[in-house]
Amino acid sequence: MAQFDLSDAEWLVIEPLLPKKGRGPARRDDRLILNGIFYILRTGTPRSGWVKKGELAESIGRSRGSRTSKVHAAVGQKGRPIRLAISGGHVHDSKLMPDFLDWEVPPLAIVADKVYSSHKIREAIADEGALAVIPSKSNTKKQIPHDKNLYAMRNIVERFFCKMKDMRRLATRFEKKGANFLNMIFLFSIRCWIS
Repeated sequence: MAQFDLSDAEWLVIEPLLPKKGRGPARRDDRLILNGIFYILRTGTPRSGWVKKGELAESIGRSRGSRTSKVHAAVGQKGRPIRLAISGGHVHDSKLMPDFLDWEVPPLAIVADKVYSSHKIREAIADEGALAVIPSKSNTKKQIPHDKNLYAMRNIVERFFCKMKDMRRLATRFEKKGANFLNMIFLFSIRCWIS
């Protein structure tokens, strides 16, 4: 078994979820294919250049002269991703906050960075029935207190991003299409959930 291959325990979780063999030519070994996908996810394979046409539609933005993308994530207490989104590097983080609200079962608290400290976002979180644990920006006239112990748990999402950046293909975004990039992030997330 190679370094990044699925363990036997991980394979036992994934195998029943795969489609059964159907009509047509016989498929290759599913485990071998998935191991190849995870290998590419971890090591990356260089692509030649970026396409400029339709960059905004593919969640590619310009930030300080280069093309960039941002990954936005909501994770649970164990650091497993619950919601994911991507945007261009020039898009302010708070613009994607509506994608991370409207929960079927609202969380008790939403811990977020200072970027999300606007009154509008705090109100939306309160409307969800959750506690907003967000420090105020230093230049805010009216500082809103927050629970420092709960805020310390924000490192859980930071650890998720650290693990994600170990995947070279995600850290450097080899995918040109936004949908393909997001799908690679979903594959990484599946690995987080089953390990």
